[in-house]
Amino acid sequence: TAPVNAQAGDPGPLLRINAYSSSSGMNITSGDLDLVRVGVVDDLVLRNTDVNDFEIEPEKATPFEFEIENDGNGPTTALIDVTGLRNGWDYWIDTEYEHNVSEIELSPSYEGNDVINFTLWVVAPGYEDAGEQFSMIVSTYGKESSLETSQNDNFVEIEGNIAEIRNPVFVNEILAN
Repeated sequence: TAPVNAQAGDPGPLLRINAYSSSSGMNITSGDLDLVRVGVVDDLVLRNTDVNDFEIEPEKATPFEFEIENDGNGPTTALIDVTGLRNGWDYWIDTEYEHNVSEIELSPSYEGNDVINFTLWVVAPGYEDAGEQFSMIVSTYGKESSLETSQNDNFVEIEGNIAEIRNPVFVNEILAN
């Protein structure tokens, strides 16, 4: 096994093959073979950075702030998934540099681009009732990895309410008795 601090792509031990032929009685030894490399191990961490109550106003884009971190041993592409929203709801994800993304490129920590903030924008349809509860699960996983160190920190569940909208109407009338 590779050491705990091995980085993706690091070389493994050199291999040398020794073969013996029982027919001819000859030994054949290969040269050193440099075939083994350390594979990518993902360890993505998703955090909700909002401190506000989760209330959505219908037909208005509501931001939810997140941070994703790559604690794995190499670069990775993190896929972001949102589940649990009812039919008719819409969402998209923005980073500081890109609009409407579903993937975020992350470097390993030693390259300095291992933490990225992003905003999940959610829009509820106008027919949602005030005070009604909603929930959604935001999750992440490596695009090309089959090994995630800990899946317990790969999702965040958000619960909140539909905001009450008050649109006062002022009528300028004089009422006669």
